[in-house]
Amino acid sequence: MSTIMRNCNEILGGGSVIAWNIANGSKMDHISHHSCLFEEIGFQYVDTIAWIKSGANFDIKRSCHITTTGHYYPALQWEAILVYKKHGPMPKMDSQGQEYMRRFQTNVWEVTQVILQGEKFKHPAVCPVEIPYRCIQSYTKKGETVFEPFGGSGTTLIAAEMAGRSAFLMEQHPAYCDAIIQRWEQLTGKQAKLLGNISHQNGQLHSP
Repeated sequence: MSTIMRNCNEILGGGSVIAWNIANGSKMDHISHHSCLFEEIGFQYVDTIAWIKSGANFDIKRSCHITTTGHYYPALQWEAILVYKKHGPMPKMDSQGQEYMRRFQTNVWEVTQVILQGEKFKHPAVCPVEIPYRCIQSYTKKGETVFEPFGGSGTTLIAAEMAGRSAFLMEQHPAYCDAIIQRWEQLTGKQAKLLGNISHQNGQLHSP
């Protein structure tokens, strides 16, 4: 994970903000661990936003411990959005962002999670568009480019398109790449174009 964070540090310009969605696991404090990694790399801490889901995850073993063993391991119902930035001036919202984010002035965002949509989006963990959309409105301006190192189901791309931003996504699974393209095409009514293939040897783009 630190390699991806360092790549973000190389790619992003001064003052650029990272909004990093992460949840703790049953046996690992991922939020604290990732925070330490960001600070070791040199990112500056800005905020922690709590994404409160509409319901808890009762499908994991820890949620049954109260009745089966008497141990208190509460069901998981929130995730963190860690906000860090590179050295440089903090970006200001444009008028569109100010108007939209005026409704969400605390660090607690109550957003319903996406449930039972894995088959539709061809991905097991689909994030609601509202989460990256708020982050994009908060830390970028219209016409700027958003970088997403975990393309996943393409949610960040959809949010960027809706907000009038460009987006650059990375995704290592070909099936997810196809799903992202299909989702974008369905939203925009446009057809995606293959510009080329990246060489694993030198990172250069080659035309098809």
